[in-house]
Amino acid sequence: MTGKEAVRLAAGLALFFAGWGRAVEEGARGPDHAGFRECAECHAQQDAAWRSSAHNPATGCLRCHEPAANSPGRLAAEPEALCSSCHSQRAVLRGTGAEGIEETRSFHSGVACVSCHMTGGGHGMKLLRPDDPALPEDRVDSCTACHKDNNRNTRARQLRDWQAWYRETMEPLQAGLAEIEARMKDRPDLFTDEAQRKLSGVRRNLAIIERDGSAGAHNLDYALEIMALASRRLKEIGAATAPAGLGGQ
Repeated sequence: MTGKEAVRLAAGLALFFAGWGRAVEEGARGPDHAGFRECAECHAQQDAAWRSSAHNPATGCLRCHEPAANSPGRLAAEPEALCSSCHSQRAVLRGTGAEGIEETRSFHSGVACVSCHMTGGGHGMKLLRPDDPALPEDRVDSCTACHKDNNRNTRARQLRDWQAWYRETMEPLQAGLAEIEARMKDRPDLFTDEAQRKLSGVRRNLAIIERDGSAGAHNLDYALEIMALASRRLKEIGAATAPAGLGGQ
């Protein structure tokens, strides 16, 4: 064997054993992601689901996942902390943050976000509604995944009732708010500091449950409390700012 051949053989053996050593190590701790530029090279299914979700393009894989982490799923933090770093719905579930409303916890306040929004582990983060006609009969929806005491139709009816109740209550409130705001634009002289303070409170409170985006599904009791207070406040503002001849001062 010539000197050059010996060098080549030694280099080849070194590469082989280095690769073998990495394979053994990866078998114990999972693949080393540090060298990959695209997560989709290995995680095509998760990537496809993410691309169809509302998280695309707002946030990417590394917003939640840390390649060097040792946690399940290589998460960068606890799941609830990750969700709450962008989303405010946890406060709605806990029934906190609204002005003039006592804490009104939902019975779902202790349920993890991913229990409903990643049913089956889907990275599309889509709630699998029990009334979704596209959902196969043998596919567990997000509600009956936990509520096994009754059937899908019962849960679907309950969800529809909650959201219908929310919308039927919210629509006249939004109309009343628009009317008051138009009056303030036309006749700002009618609005005292107290009336303006109440109006700002109504706006802030309604914005909390509108931003939530669940139409009452996350915490219907909290939403109804907020809307009931908003209704009272708008009536008070309307009476206090009605022009002369319309029941005002």
